[in-house]
Amino acid sequence: MARQIAWPFRSAIFDGEACAGDGHEGIQAVFTERKRAGGDMALVLFDLLHLDGKRVMREPWRDRRKRLEDILAGHQLPRASPQCL
Repeated sequence: MARQIAWPFRSAIFDGEACAGDGHEGIQAVFTERKRAGGDMALVLFDLLHLDGKRVMREPWRDRRKRLEDILAGHQLPRASPQCL
């Protein structure tokens, strides 16, 4: 699913988390949903670490966050499924 999106970059490394349920159940909810056909999960991206072969970790967080928002803008990301995690 996520592989089929026309991303505006060649490569990237994000920091994020797989979530399931309302997010309060913890990792056990993720494990449960991964095993369920059509499990309801989400991938939450909150930082950008590497973009197109360039380490951006030394940049201030607000700048990395802005880059992340810019490259994801306009993309309707699919819900995460066990196949893409």
